[in-house]
This record gives sequence, C-alpha cells and structure tokens, in this order.
Amino acid sequence: MSSTRTMGIGVTDVDTSAKLPLGFEYHEPSEGTNDYGERVWVYIEAGEALAEGEVVMRAASTTTHKGIKTTGAIAAVRCFGVAQHTIASASFGFILKRGMGEIAVEDTGADQDEDPLATAADGRVDVMAAGEEHCVVAHATEDAAASAGALLTAWINCPG
Repeated sequence: MSSTRTMGIGVTDVDTSAKLPLGFEYHEPSEGTNDYGERVWVYIEAGEALAEGEVVMRAASTTTHKGIKTTGAIAAVRCFGVAQHTIASASFGFILKRGMGEIAVEDTGADQDEDPLATAADGRVDVMAAGEEHCVVAHATEDAAASAGALLTAWINCPG
C-alpha cells in the first residue's frame, strides 16, 4: 500500500468534491530509488484546468487554497506549488509545494541548467532576470527542450 493512502487518497488522485481540507499538506518521505528527499504536497481546488508542470498561484482576492496558473512575474509568496499531473477546473487535488519535480518553462533557449527559475506567463517559469528575485520558485537541475512549455526537473520551493 502506498504511504499516501494513510490519508485516504493518493497525491495523484483528483476529484470533483473535496476529500481533504484545502491547504492540507502531505509530507512524502524520501524514496530509496530516486534519492530526491522528502517532498511536500498541498491540497488545492483548481480555479482553472492545470497541466503537469504549471505553477499555481492563489486566485485573486481569495483567502482559500483555490489556485490558478501564474500570469506573469508573480511574487513567489503567492505561489502554492507546481502541478505534477492534470487537475480539471473546479476539481480538487495535490500539487507539489516543495521538493524535486517537473516544471514547465516559458523560453525556448534550453539554457536553464543550474539557474533560478522565476514565475512567467501561462503557469510557466523562465530563467530569473535582474529584478525578479522575489519571483523565484525553483532551481533548475537540467535544461529543458527548446520548445515553450517543455518540462525540466527542478528543486521546487513555493512558500504560498
């Protein structure tokens, strides 16, 4: 049995009704096969459809964990995490708040390895530019393919 089943659902489960309180955090222990270390997942309601790798921020003027894709250079403190699987609009599921995971890039430069990644449009990230330090939500561990929306593995750290 998966360790996530101890809370009644798995981190990849998506449902049209809430199964846990919004904002619930699950600390996934380190797995011996990937050495990624602990990962922290947060339970949200999707305010719009979310795809794997998209950065999720708090919806405007809301106090709950209702998330939408980032719309540009957004302060990291507003970001909940990064979707690691599809979550349909108005559905409930977990996104990765902290730990190693996949994240979608905005640019096509394939130049992200070892760089801090800042929030960008369409739920994606880009290599941090001067003045965007407050928007950093991840650190790239590799380059992405040279196409907008490509995924790369990164250390994700969203405080929101």
